[in-house]
Amino acid sequence: MGYRSDVAIVVADKHIDNFWKIVSDDLKETIDTKFTNGFYINYTSSWGELNPDAKVITDFLETLPDEEFGYICIGEDNADVEMFGQPSKFDLYYTRLIDTSELVVEE
Repeated sequence: MGYRSDVAIVVADKHIDNFWKIVSDDLKETIDTKFTNGFYINYTSSWGELNPDAKVITDFLETLPDEEFGYICIGEDNADVEMFGQPSKFDLYYTRLIDTSELVVEE
């Protein structure tokens, strides 16, 4: 299995139409959660500058003022987190956690 990335992107309402025009049909088919102004995807490979989908989207985001979009990409490595724009302005946050809900608790 290759490297995986979790990516969430939201844009200001005035950029929604242009944003969806640049998202490829192939990428649209793999989106896990679509928001009115963006998406979340558990991407099955590296989301980086060598990825054509990622390059088109990040090039578009770079044309926007920071306050008009939010971008978070979490890679597999603990320190691999990228945040651009102002994600919190769009209620976009990330957490890392240890889930112990399936463990048996000894009394």
